[in-house]
Amino acid sequence: MSRRVVIAGISGNGKTTLGRRLAQKLGVPFTELDALMHQPGWVPAETETFRREVEAVMDASDGWVLDGMYKAQLDDLVLRRADTLVWLDQPCRWCCRDWSGARCGTSSRREICSTATARRGVTLSSPATH
Repeated sequence: MSRRVVIAGISGNGKTTLGRRLAQKLGVPFTELDALMHQPGWVPAETETFRREVEAVMDASDGWVLDGMYKAQLDDLVLRRADTLVWLDQPCRWCCRDWSGARCGTSSRREICSTATARRGVTLSSPATH
């Protein structure tokens, strides 16, 4: 059974919810990488500090579930050690439904979703489905 799992996808896709539930079922620790990356006031952690913290999380247990990949900061560090990658690919209208102050079709939501879709296409070389 997989015990080193990475859950990836755009914001609002359900990574944290799935990650917590999966970690509980597998009996392994769950770590939300956003919590390691974003310091108070949403200041991003220094890349080397972030890498060390993520490595420490992975080294602390034989199994784990991580929410996020942060490829720009971590490159393939997480994927090299994972035995399973779960890519959540929900329609953008579903992912963005709870973002406050924005209704479906507003330019801010459209821009966010278009950017996330473009990033996903580049990263995974898959066609946009939204």
